[in-house]
Amino acid sequence: MALTDNDLAWVRSKVGTSAPTTAELNETFDRLGTKEAVVREVLDTRLANLTASPAQFSVSGEYSQDVSANIKALQDQLGSSDINGITQAAPDYLTAR
Repeated sequence: MALTDNDLAWVRSKVGTSAPTTAELNETFDRLGTKEAVVREVLDTRLANLTASPAQFSVSGEYSQDVSANIKALQDQLGSSDINGITQAAPDYLTAR
């Protein structure tokens, strides 16, 4: 079963429009079963790819690259409640002590 148009639009709003392809997103959805899990897997993979290489490097003052902010942004997005199946605050009776 493929993502609905609304679900695909939501996934794209979280992971962007360039990659993965819609077919790849649908395959991931078939395997994992929820749009949130699809987003999490895409972002997890991106984070893994970024952290597999040095976060910063430079070449003799000619070129430098720093992906630290990208890593932090992906970590923040992975911690976001809307991709973790939480769409509203927990009721007071669940959080009161």
